[in-house]
Amino acid sequence: MPQIDEKRLQELADKTIYARTNQLNDYVLDTIGGRIKATGRASAYDQQVLKNMADISGDMAKINKKLAVTTEMNVKDVEEILTQTVTEGVNSYKPLYDFKGMEFVPFENNEHAQFLVSHWAEETAENMINLSRTKALSFDRYNVAGDLIGTTPLEGAFQKAIDDAVIAVSSGTTDFNAAMRKTVESLGGSGIRVNYGNNVTRSLPSMVRQNLLYGAKQACQAYDRYVGEQLGCDGFEVDYHGHPRPSHEFMGGKMYAYEGTVSIGGKTYENGSEALTRLSDYGCLHFKTDIILGVSEPRYDDEWLSKQKAQDKELIEYNGVKKTKYEWQQGARRLECGTRKERDIAYMAKASGDKTLERKANEKIAIYRKGYDDLCDTVGLEKRYNRMATFPSQSAKRAAYNSEIPKKVFPKATTIEDAEKYASENLFSGYLGAKTSYKGINVDIANKVNETLEGLTTKYGHQLAGIEVVNPKTTKGLRLLGGSADAPLATQSLTGRVYVNKDILKDTESLLAYNKEGAKAFKSVIENKDRLSANGKALAETYEKAGKSLVDNSLEGMVTHEYGHCLSVELNPSKEVVEQIRAGMPKHLISGYSQHNTSEYLAECFVEFEKGDVSKLDDVVVNLFKGVIK
Repeated sequence: MPQIDEKRLQELADKTIYARTNQLNDYVLDTIGGRIKATGRASAYDQQVLKNMADISGDMAKINKKLAVTTEMNVKDVEEILTQTVTEGVNSYKPLYDFKGMEFVPFENNEHAQFLVSHWAEETAENMINLSRTKALSFDRYNVAGDLIGTTPLEGAFQKAIDDAVIAVSSGTTDFNAAMRKTVESLGGSGIRVNYGNNVTRSLPSMVRQNLLYGAKQACQAYDRYVGEQLGCDGFEVDYHGHPRPSHEFMGGKMYAYEGTVSIGGKTYENGSEALTRLSDYGCLHFKTDIILGVSEPRYDDEWLSKQKAQDKELIEYNGVKKTKYEWQQGARRLECGTRKERDIAYMAKASGDKTLERKANEKIAIYRKGYDDLCDTVGLEKRYNRMATFPSQSAKRAAYNSEIPKKVFPKATTIEDAEKYASENLFSGYLGAKTSYKGINVDIANKVNETLEGLTTKYGHQLAGIEVVNPKTTKGLRLLGGSADAPLATQSLTGRVYVNKDILKDTESLLAYNKEGAKAFKSVIENKDRLSANGKALAETYEKAGKSLVDNSLEGMVTHEYGHCLSVELNPSKEVVEQIRAGMPKHLISGYSQHNTSEYLAECFVEFEKGDVSKLDDVVVNLFKGVIK
């Protein structure tokens, strides 16, 4: 198998498919919680309203649509991730081809290798589609002791929750939230599960992620067999990774023979049959690479490997208990799981309006997080905050640290490289290979962009894919800026990619000069509007009436505008809502630019919404944005 960067593969899975499926989980919990809250506001005497509340068919249609869209996007990611994973490791075979005097064909020119990846991408996608069928999804059911006693299909669990809410209202209960608390706690604590029967369930996001990792491994194994047959490889090497499960520890970093134990040039290669068996264990992410015994150089230095394996066996003391790092790692996984469970409860409690349950869940999250950080810092484990939370990671951080904990001070970078690193790790998902590059602008501009986006992402939970500085003087740069060299920023709303105009946002002075020229141009157009065409004059009069081109022409305002574009696409308002928004545009003249089209209108409204003055906005738009605040 090609020498795969396992960490890179895990990151690709986490940032795309796992994150997106977690967002689906959020959506379902939010939908159920929101209907519970709406039911609680109804009157016990308004039977028609209660009857309407009990009809969840509309919400289920939206959930099914969201599920279909999520699955479709996940499937599109599969082949790209599998291709990238295999391509990154294929070159490790070149020395063996050179040794054999055979032509080495890179992946991008290797039709057979591409066929293998496509085949396993299709297999993985099909499995992913099967996992994501509504009928296979459920919520766990527990008894009073907290033991799993079965599952309830997603739609059935939703219907029962709303039926219980209707009964609570109809019976005139004095504390609706208390009456519904067990239901919210149970559904939130379960999250969406894949039901395998016999009380065996796994969370949908984890299973989809595992499905991708398995597909990547199968694609690599298929390529491995192909290369081995071509080169006549008679052995294989297993990669090493720290603190593996005990049953896999023996094989990490070793070379094995395929047929019995073999000695060549004074070196003995053990029979690899047991290692091959262990490599097929569920969840194993060890990779093997085919080798020619006696020719292929080992990937790991003997002294270094011995030192690492000795460390894996060391007992580390924590809170008076001694365990291996692998055993402590399992404890960390349990803390991650517990945090994720309480986070989902807090999320659904907020949606349902139960502030008491939300507060209690957040208190538990803070306890879990403190224990997790302490354990990882003491034992030396990598912290995986994304495994604790749903999409995106910023919302989980905010849920874990409640309002009593001091707010984080934004860490300003001192170099462009540091600004890019912070943005890549904290702000952008890298979806579909999107870049994070600030090359061409100074660090002050990059810091302001990062700070603005961090606030927006934390507040609204929508993560952009990437950001890239482009040159408007090039054909490509001009195209990415929407054909306008005068655009400071541009966004591909569907993919979440932001493009920065290098000439305008090179530094603060360049932006000031741009705004100064813009003000002069605005004044000139208004003064000479009578010389324009009929359409041009009408547009100039619209700008004149608004009194300004943009709601906010500062850098923060421009970044917020672009985020508003992407958020509006994510909101996906219904056709009826879009018509209401379109009808309200002329009545809410917040800027000249807002009247160009519905997309620009919503982006400008979002800037105004963020400034805090909603009196100028249509109530339809205000409610749209309020509904997505985390």
